Amino acid sequence: KGYLRYMDDFALFHDDPGRLEDWRVRIARFLEVRRLRLHPRKTRILESCASATFLGFVLMPGADGACRRRTCVASATGCGACATAGARAG
Repeated sequence: KGYLRYMDDFALFHDDPGRLEDWRVRIARFLEVRRLRLHPRKTRILESCASATFLGFVLMPGADGACRRRTCVASATGCGACATAGARAG
């Protein structure tokens, strides 16, 4: 139902994990004929309620924006979202 892209990084969003897996397979085939491949450790299907890191930003479901993890964690106050995301991802 949506996507983000920057250079060769992208994230796809959909409520149906089966649809996402289908897209993953189709993208892998598309890349294969071009002698490219998806990075196995960086290719994941997550629930839409989970936070995700993309290009160093923590994307939070329902949030108005994204938190730059390095900045937030290093700040005295932090946004709190990074600590929560890190605990779930870790």
